[in-house]
Amino acid sequence: MNRSYKEWLAEGESLYSSLLNEFEQVKGQIDELEKQMIAKRSEVNELASIIGKPVLDQAQRLSVNAVDAPPQFQPPRTPTSSASIARALTGDVAVKLL
Repeated sequence: MNRSYKEWLAEGESLYSSLLNEFEQVKGQIDELEKQMIAKRSEVNELASIIGKPVLDQAQRLSVNAVDAPPQFQPPRTPTSSASIARALTGDVAVKLL
């Protein structure tokens, strides 16, 4: 299946647009939930103050943090000295990978 560069790029643009759309929808849902949470916290705190219970802290809020992609797998570096290689081959000493 050989695709041209333009086809590949068009598919990437389409996927990006779709994912961006989904992201914006989820962000909108989170914004709405934060508004509901603020209103609910106010209700809880009002009742808590009446019946003598502790109020909810303002710091207790929904937070959204951007999550970076996990780091790329980096294979361990192999020993390069002839002594380290000889020990590894003979099994005399476990080799510490750097």
